[in-house]
Amino acid sequence: PKKQCRAIAVVEVVLAQYHEDISWTTEYAAPGVFFTVYSKGEQPPAGAVRLPNVGRESHTFLHHIVHNYDTLAPWTVFSQAVRPSWGFRGGVSSSGHLSDNVEFWDYMRPFPGMQDSYFVFSAASHFPSGMQTSRAGILFKTLRSRSKSSCPKEGAEEWGPWWFEPSHPHVRGRKPSMLE
Repeated sequence: PKKQCRAIAVVEVVLAQYHEDISWTTEYAAPGVFFTVYSKGEQPPAGAVRLPNVGRESHTFLHHIVHNYDTLAPWTVFSQAVRPSWGFRGGVSSSGHLSDNVEFWDYMRPFPGMQDSYFVFSAASHFPSGMQTSRAGILFKTLRSRSKSSCPKEGAEEWGPWWFEPSHPHVRGRKPSMLE
């Protein structure tokens, strides 16, 4: 039954869930929209596909692509399962990861302007140095641009300074670290 539902979906939203409440997904119910939830948590929501707790969300998204390659929806949205909202707040549950004036619906509109993808850059990292920068519009409401484009319309002016934090999760606790 799942394959049949996916086959008629115009938009498939793939969620990487651990312990997040996914009741917000009902707000995005629409004809032709199908949600697939992959859970790495101990108590997955009803209907979720269980995966081992490895590899963060990138593992989940790659798993979906590899196992559904020949039946992918015409438009697939990949997201963490936290309720989408503006801003990044250090990985806490209220951190919805949307930048500037972007809304979740913007990702769910297939082929905007006849383009084959929609992606908004909110951060950049330089490896192996570990330096990072963030789009100002994801950190400060007063610096949100009116743009919904991939890059801020004012270019470098709308990015924060480069920074390095040795205790950042991408750096600490790994042998070798991502910087080695």
